Amino acid sequence: MSKLRLELKFLLKQKCIPLDYRSVILSFIKSVLEKKYPETYNELYLANRMKTYSFSVFLPVDKIEGDRFLLKENAISVKFSCADTKMLMKLYNSFLSMKNSEYEGCDEYPLPGSNSMKLVGVNYSNTKPIFGNTNKVVIKFLSPLVVRKNLEGGKNFYLNYYDDGFAKTLQFVVSNYLKIRNIPDGKVALRPIKPVPVTGKRLVIKYKDMNIDCSAGVFELEASPQIIEEAYMAGMGSRRSEGFGLFDIISAKEADA
Repeated sequence: MSKLRLELKFLLKQKCIPLDYRSVILSFIKSVLEKKYPETYNELYLANRMKTYSFSVFLPVDKIEGDRFLLKENAISVKFSCADTKMLMKLYNSFLSMKNSEYEGCDEYPLPGSNSMKLVGVNYSNTKPIFGNTNKVVIKFLSPLVVRKNLEGGKNFYLNYYDDGFAKTLQFVVSNYLKIRNIPDGKVALRPIKPVPVTGKRLVIKYKDMNIDCSAGVFELEASPQIIEEAYMAGMGSRRSEGFGLFDIISAKEADA
């Protein structure tokens, strides 16, 4: 059965947006959720509960000028996906409340440089159905895949698909997510994750004063159907809720036994 993804459209006062636009969208999400569902906001962000969503941003980029993108038009769009249906509905209601100006004086969201953005469209679309025997898919990343390895002393190291240990670390990240989501190895027949680049590419993304090594492009992904569906809806890898790891499914088939 297909599930829903949200599609948001924003109009900008000026035809530009910071290079770190993911932080802008994340800040907006947190703001609208806090207004509409403060208890849920506190659980997710003050208590630092694991998030089950991801998003990707489409920018009609013209060129880069300093610390911002200059755009060809004053509109951007965001695709938003969530594995938790109840959470998705809360976010949908939160977005609608902002679009419909439920909160006086909050219909425009401030951005750096005297800029602002206004949410003008909140729509939804059906996702591609994932069938029970599908355990090999070809995917295209809509937002880059981040794979973070925690080092001693609290430092983080980011791997791209060229690096040794990439698949193993991605497996570790996804397994931790599944355990928190109460999908342990003993509950479903999990297959090891096997990401194989088809037309992969390495990217370095500026995010919150960090330069993050990550992967993009088209990959063949082999995993259990349950993992594929969960990753399809929640995003895959590290920093998913910060605008990374969301993908579309190009094709699907049953993997060899």
